[in-house]
Amino acid sequence: MIRAVAKSTLLAALCILFLVPAVLMATGYARYKVFVVSTGSMSPSISPNSAVIVEQGVYKVGQTISFMTVNGVVTHRLVERKSDGTMVTKGDANATVDPGTITPANVIGGVIAAPPLVGYLLMFLKNPLGIASVVLAMVCVWLAASVIAQRREQRQVQV
Repeated sequence: MIRAVAKSTLLAALCILFLVPAVLMATGYARYKVFVVSTGSMSPSISPNSAVIVEQGVYKVGQTISFMTVNGVVTHRLVERKSDGTMVTKGDANATVDPGTITPANVIGGVIAAPPLVGYLLMFLKNPLGIASVVLAMVCVWLAASVIAQRREQRQVQV
């Protein structure tokens, strides 16, 4: 009985541990945002399919930043602030700076971490079938653990 309560508590704690930050980031209430890098323009410092964790509004020259463009979010290094307030960026793997400049209003923030390959998982979880498969896997593990626990209890009773 105590084991079942401990397992339930552990499962609930794990769900909360992962769900709360995800909900806060998705709703915009956290000061951090997460994006997936899909190209190799920041190699070798950030590989494709890495996730980048961006602290909103905090960045400096020399730091990798994420910013909005007409094509979506881009993550490149901030190489220069011009006197008119605009900024010049460049992908680490690119030979030249990015065409045009960006304004401070377009900057989301500075990259504080870039765990490699986590982008695969995030893209998987963006798909409703991905979320459904994770939930189904959790239910299957829960049911298997319950069956194993019941069999152990039955063996102890028989002895």
